[in-house]
Amino acid sequence: MLECCLRSLSVGSDTPVYEWMYSNIQDYSWSDIWQIFVDRYVKRLGDTDIGYILLEKTISIFTESWRVFTFVAQLIFFVPLGVLLYRHTNQMVQLIFAFVFHVALIQVFPLSGARQLYAIGLTIAAFLYVENHRLKNAVLCMIFAATIHLSSLIFVFPLIMARFNAKTLKSLHLISFFFIPVVLALGPIIIQLMGSAVGMDRYANYGANELDGGGGFVFMFMIELLSLFCFIAIKKNDLDDNPVLLRLYTMLPLITLFALLIYVNGAMIRLSLYFHLYLMVLVPMAVELLFKKSDLRLVYFFIIVVLGVMCIRGGLVYHFYWQENQTLLEYVM
Repeated sequence: MLECCLRSLSVGSDTPVYEWMYSNIQDYSWSDIWQIFVDRYVKRLGDTDIGYILLEKTISIFTESWRVFTFVAQLIFFVPLGVLLYRHTNQMVQLIFAFVFHVALIQVFPLSGARQLYAIGLTIAAFLYVENHRLKNAVLCMIFAATIHLSSLIFVFPLIMARFNAKTLKSLHLISFFFIPVVLALGPIIIQLMGSAVGMDRYANYGANELDGGGGFVFMFMIELLSLFCFIAIKKNDLDDNPVLLRLYTMLPLITLFALLIYVNGAMIRLSLYFHLYLMVLVPMAVELLFKKSDLRLVYFFIIVVLGVMCIRGGLVYHFYWQENQTLLEYVM
């Protein structure tokens, strides 16, 4: 959280936009925000996400600092994530794996964005509420998430699939691997259809235009490999005997399919992350089940080393905000 809120505006392509949005929220009255709500959800004009504006306006009552706002708002993501890890891990080595996984495959997202990060946090909270059979709270979290970022509606899939039995989920997971060539071939069309389905042309354009040329083969390969590992390690009987694992397993068919879209367009990590972050707890569960009589420390060591190699790859250059004058000049040039 500190890494995110202390970052320079040059860290992440959307960071300057979010800082500008918060600096301007003081100019919005509550009546202005109500009018935005009416235009968006009654008159269906524009595509402004009212939930994020409400979040900004509420926190701005107490502070004008964008960095304080970022710290407080990120509680919406990191607290549910922490509860998820606390609830589904029982060894320190599992948390070490989760940390390295976060650095290797998730960390860049909190450093680059904001709105969708908070929406993802609310979907994690919804999942945790479903685990506790508190469906009303889960629905409220999903509604709030959708008002912050409409992409969160995709998380309806695992909530529905939570009612499936072990045999059905294992079958869906197997079928998802057979659909890999189809999704890779029709990825742009699939992205456009999803964007059109929710009436958002800017999301559909992710399929029409390769914003960053796609890519992410190593990332995609790693996610697919971990999904396959979970498929092999977690048997149907394990799911029958463990209702908690059964609910988590709903993520795996979705991980297998949505991670492929990253290869079409790197921006599609926005969708994959809703699901693949659950590998932080699924992979340790799979390790425990597959290597019951082995030295688990060696297994975890191998997996952590592989992910660690990904952590030291080139990529996002980090600067603190007090280095801003220099880095912003470099960013502009």
